[in-house]
Amino acid sequence: MPARLDPVALLGAGAVAGALGEALVRAGLSVGVWARDPARSRRLARRLGARALARLPDPRETRTLVLAVSDGALEDVARRAARAGPAAPGAVALHTSGYLDEGALAALAAVGWSTGTLHPLVSLPARAGAAALEGAYFAVSGVAPARRRARALLTSMGGRVLRLRPGARVRGRYHAAAALLAGGGAALFDAALELFGETGPGEREARAALARLLRSVLENVERAGPRAALTGPAARGDLDVVAGHLACMPRATAELYRALALRAAQMARARGTLSERRLRALRRALGRA
Repeated sequence: MPARLDPVALLGAGAVAGALGEALVRAGLSVGVWARDPARSRRLARRLGARALARLPDPRETRTLVLAVSDGALEDVARRAARAGPAAPGAVALHTSGYLDEGALAALAAVGWSTGTLHPLVSLPARAGAAALEGAYFAVSGVAPARRRARALLTSMGGRVLRLRPGARVRGRYHAAAALLAGGGAALFDAALELFGETGPGEREARAALARLLRSVLENVERAGPRAALTGPAARGDLDVVAGHLACMPRATAELYRALALRAAQMARARGTLSERRLRALRRALGRA
């Protein structure tokens, strides 16, 4: 597998490029790294044990091009890479954006590249490594040769394919769901940690305790689904407890709590453990609050 895929040219030097590059190198692939800032490409190449590319790769010598740059820079980098000349037969270009589809690589498609996407559905903070991608799902789309190349790369890295239907709306909903859970999950954790602030434990202990709670929720969701995993006073229709919670939290946090409490109550109604009368009563209570 590695011999067929070599060499891989990785464009970018951020968190996604770093994690993906490390995973590719570990898989035995020869990786060349290019970034608009040459110093960053050299630093990342040293860290990965890869080659730093002084200029955009020669398309005659590149079978696989992976653009791991920001959404705002993607089309510009694609145009710059396309100016290097026509692609070799069988060459594939993939980008790692979750929001944009293969149309962002139109300039490369115009000079013969088969284009597609390879978006890691994981949270990747700065300096994340290949371990963050172990067993991860990657959203794959694009023309058939690009999808095949993406699957081959994932096989070499131990990743999993998440096949998306075509269409901008589908792509938007997919990425919105990911952002809601990843960015929204971190924001929700921060709000909970803030409420914990005056309860006694220090921040490190509070963070560890809440993280353990969150992991238990995720384990239950993965095992049985969100409705079965749902707990809490809103799901039980306990109006007094919900009112007590709202009374002791800042206004901004209370707005977040109300939205989530209503969602939880609706989920409980859908699974049949909360009556319609109790749901209406909770909705009225939340509106008054």
